[in-house]
Amino acid sequence: MYSAWAPPARAGGGLSAFRFARYLVRQGHQVTQLTLNQDLQFQKEEWLDGVHMVRAPYLRDSRLAKAISLGLVIPDCVDQLRQADVVLLYGPVPAYSMMILLGRLTGRRVIYRSTMMQDNDPDTLVNRDIVPRIRRAILGQVDTYYAMHPEFRASWGRVFGDTDKVVMTAQGVDTSIFKPAADRDALRDRLGLDRDAAIILTIGWVIPRKGYDGVFEATGALKEDFQLLVIGDFEPNPNHPSWNERDAMNALTAKGRRLLGDKLTFTGSLDNVDDYLAAADIFVLNSSQEGLPNVVLEAMSAGLATVTRRLEGVDGYLTIDGDTAVVFDTTDQLQGALARLLRNPEERQRLGARAASFIRENFSYEAVAARLFG
Repeated sequence: MYSAWAPPARAGGGLSAFRFARYLVRQGHQVTQLTLNQDLQFQKEEWLDGVHMVRAPYLRDSRLAKAISLGLVIPDCVDQLRQADVVLLYGPVPAYSMMILLGRLTGRRVIYRSTMMQDNDPDTLVNRDIVPRIRRAILGQVDTYYAMHPEFRASWGRVFGDTDKVVMTAQGVDTSIFKPAADRDALRDRLGLDRDAAIILTIGWVIPRKGYDGVFEATGALKEDFQLLVIGDFEPNPNHPSWNERDAMNALTAKGRRLLGDKLTFTGSLDNVDDYLAAADIFVLNSSQEGLPNVVLEAMSAGLATVTRRLEGVDGYLTIDGDTAVVFDTTDQLQGALARLLRNPEERQRLGARAASFIRENFSYEAVAARLFG
């Protein structure tokens, strides 16, 4: 597996790759996750939960540094491809075109997975290229296009005219980790959370794309009692991929504290996100752009009532309004949905139970691996 980021960095695509790799290792496979050693922050090579992590040197501080880094990445790409039977590319990582072509030449099975609509789906990837025909010809050499939802599949169809190479499935979730709490009161006690509080939870870097502006406005206008927990990096860090958005991060954090006061807690990044999901009552996602969010799968698998903004391809496939989730379009609708759920514990429980069942039936790692690898 080749992703731009990987643990210990907490970026969606890299975490998704690592968790799936960890599941495959537990099933008896050997898995290497090749990733970029962004600005040389991490060890070159290590083992994490049985996954072989290899980090290729990559510098980001200028275009020249990135161009030079491409030459440093290629040896690791070639070495890892040489050892692999299957190569799974998470988006347009450096030298991914070379990996596709070498995979074709050497008989490796190459799978390409887009990570974000309107960013690296086939339509966008091909049409933004200087020479679209070349990009289309290279992308068309993959053995499998991994479409996380119907809009990714449709994008492939528009570019290539058919969907014969497409396997469509959400990226899945480890249902042995993300599951409803066996003893919710005891879990809340361990986490230091009020047993009786209604807890709204949202997860993600505090950046504009994640829609925190609307979350803070909607929750700030609620009359009901609740606590809002925000899990994710909220303080700018020069070694973090969100560093370019540091001014916006500071402004959003200040706005949340101003509107919500002691009803809001920024936890920062946590390793035990599964515990907090199992302990909460409502999960909220207000992102304006995503591929298919890991956190929505995890929240649903944990049995939370999930309230999510309408997302292209995700709506109606994963989040089915009134069945597996509540789907909204505006901040006013978000406020209304939260108020209704806060007043109606039975509705929260019904939505959460249905969501957990839906994930186990359709998007456990077992189901995803069977679709993707046969």
